[in-house]
Amino acid sequence: MSEIGDHADSDVDFQQDNTKPHNDRITSLWLRKQRVRVLDCPACGPDLSPIENVLRTMKCKIRLVNPSKETLEVGLSRELDEEVGMAVPVGMDNHISSCLSTSCPRLITHFYIKKMTESELRDLERAAVATATDHGLEVLSMVRVPLFFLRNGGGLPYFLSHLFISNSRAQQLSALQHCGLLSQGELEKAVRQAEQMRCTHSADPH
Repeated sequence: MSEIGDHADSDVDFQQDNTKPHNDRITSLWLRKQRVRVLDCPACGPDLSPIENVLRTMKCKIRLVNPSKETLEVGLSRELDEEVGMAVPVGMDNHISSCLSTSCPRLITHFYIKKMTESELRDLERAAVATATDHGLEVLSMVRVPLFFLRNGGGLPYFLSHLFISNSRAQQLSALQHCGLLSQGELEKAVRQAEQMRCTHSADPH
């Protein structure tokens, strides 16, 4: 934070994404107090957001799999090994859906679901920190999804109220339904509460 403050009253514009800690009132007040010029980052405006344009260029240039040399599943297994530090075999039976990317016309995204035991997940988390060669260097990461509801809207509704890249929010909901972890009614309730929270947050001037 001190490095950001060093650019106060300079010609440098500061930009960050729209995660809630970045848009929190305390953060906004601190930046204003430090006289740091903050560039707006529209959630759905790549024409106005340099970060989104850079990410789009990166996504279009990166090639995960060369179809003439390996299958999608082999390529994904290789990437997982590099990112999490242990072998996670993925087969065709783990494939759920494929769709064209809206941000890059020539990019096709593929969605896979891999069921693991609790002990396997713990081994995966330990390996990611201790032995993975590319952990933290790419977009791939591990997120624990809360499968509960709290009276104040916490739990799954709050998790779903955050911003998701591309169609990952819909994929998350699809995975929960596909695995039978939540009922259709529970998913609809979570989505409804999440939308209410997002509307309330967007209407809050702070």
